[in-house]
Amino acid sequence: MAHGTRNIGKRFRDWLKNSWLLYAFVSLAIRAVGALPLPLARWLGRVAGLLAHTGDFGHRATGLENLALAFPEKTEAERRTILRASYVHMGLCAADFCHFPHIKPEDIRARWVVPEEGADERVRQAFAAERGIIAVAAHIGFWELSGFAFPTLGLPLVSISREIEAPRLEELINRIRSRLGNNVVHKEGALRPVLRALHENKSVGVIMDQYGGPDSPWVPFFSRDASTVDTCARLHIRTGAPLLSNLMIRRPDGRYTWRCRQLPVPPRGNESDDDYVKLILREINRDFENAIREAPEQWLWIYKRWKGRPRNGGTAGRDARATASDENGLQT
Repeated sequence: MAHGTRNIGKRFRDWLKNSWLLYAFVSLAIRAVGALPLPLARWLGRVAGLLAHTGDFGHRATGLENLALAFPEKTEAERRTILRASYVHMGLCAADFCHFPHIKPEDIRARWVVPEEGADERVRQAFAAERGIIAVAAHIGFWELSGFAFPTLGLPLVSISREIEAPRLEELINRIRSRLGNNVVHKEGALRPVLRALHENKSVGVIMDQYGGPDSPWVPFFSRDASTVDTCARLHIRTGAPLLSNLMIRRPDGRYTWRCRQLPVPPRGNESDDDYVKLILREINRDFENAIREAPEQWLWIYKRWKGRPRNGGTAGRDARATASDENGLQT
């Protein structure tokens, strides 16, 4: 009986993904919220986030587990407060995304993005190498805003994205994402356009804080090794393009600080490519950790970042040089 119920549920979800109903609902919601003044839209987003936190029992449990791994020194009450605030933050981001179809290029600097001190200069210096830029991002702050901000700041961008399983919804979201010049490519088959973009001295955006699978490098992230997507590290090794951490962190005034910093790539020694990839990924994870500690309520805690184990049963990520770097005072 339970098996039959699960099959019925799966068939319904599959039908919904391919139906016009889901597309129509999301499209109407984006239009309705986007037509509201931004303060009112954000108020609705805040309410939606609080309601989601109240009813989302499964993801809420995952979020608390992740917070316990990342912040064992905090009390359970403190972790619950952070998780509740993260749901509110996601609601605010959803409300902001609904305004994307109406944003004008000149609005980006005027109303949405405030570069941190030195960000523009760091980008100019990176582009001066004429190898393109690998913009490393995470699910902290408002990651979708980078795709809007980069082209309007004169920084041509190719973004690598996971394909949404609902085809009509995929077309809708990518149409919004790309309306100001962001070129979105799916991760399957992305290598050729990405290498072309770097050859043309453009920027390539990659989100790097997701589970990479059991065969990906396992690298320390907070208190535990985590399977880490290695795309950015391997692109850097192959092309020499500089790695820039590229995050949009929400400010108290409702705008976003463009946190743009060149990542310190360890000098290459006699390591294999795989070992050197781990050293680079450790620096990326370290940067993400620092950003998350500064604004913990703005990270996507409900994602199962630490799931699985390496297939070889090892403790991947703790090679000799990474451990030496930790002992030299670079640990977070």
